Amino acid sequence: MNTLSSILEKIFSDPTLRSHYVEAKILTLYPRAVGKKIAGISKAVSFSNGILVVRVSSAAWRNELNLMTLQIREILNKELGEQKINKIIFR
Repeated sequence: MNTLSSILEKIFSDPTLRSHYVEAKILTLYPRAVGKKIAGISKAVSFSNGILVVRVSSAAWRNELNLMTLQIREILNKELGEQKINKIIFR
């Protein structure tokens, strides 16, 4: 009998489906990974080709988050267990 994890691995071995899975995982992981304060003023909206796009509530917060880009990227990649995020764009 196949386990759920082995079935999911087979399903997500298709590159197209895998990319959707990774995007969904990152978007749902973002609030927990960055914490309540940052999640309260920003929202991850898309991920494609290693680039995470995050919508920010104000220009002041966008500037602040730009200064924290490396730290946020490290936290997210660590939570993912692999280096998927190469760049974060705050808008």
